[in-house]
Amino acid sequence: MKRRSAISDLSKIGARTVPENWLEAADSLVLLVHNSEKATRCRSELPKIGVSTETLPDAYIWHFGGIRNRMVELNDYHGRNSANSLPRSTKILERAVSSTVGVRLSTNLPKEIRSALITALAL
Repeated sequence: MKRRSAISDLSKIGARTVPENWLEAADSLVLLVHNSEKATRCRSELPKIGVSTETLPDAYIWHFGGIRNRMVELNDYHGRNSANSLPRSTKILERAVSSTVGVRLSTNLPKEIRSALITALAL
């Protein structure tokens, strides 16, 4: 993946790991940065070069928000307040930035992404 290669040496960025015996999902590049403020800065810089992003808590609420209503046991256990039931997971997700992976990308895009991340993370 060209995007991952272009940023793999940057400090303060880690790519999520793929669990053993699983295949990589090629629809997004997920970066894990030091804190939620840096994730927000990445989310601000990348769209300037045409790369759509979202923080994973936003994706969680949007894509999986309905799951809270369907997880009866979780809701019952937390008194119908499952939104705050997984604080450790939420803290990790707040540090993550998800970027969609397109099919036809500019050959300069990996370098532009690298530059935007350097700016966002003040590297």
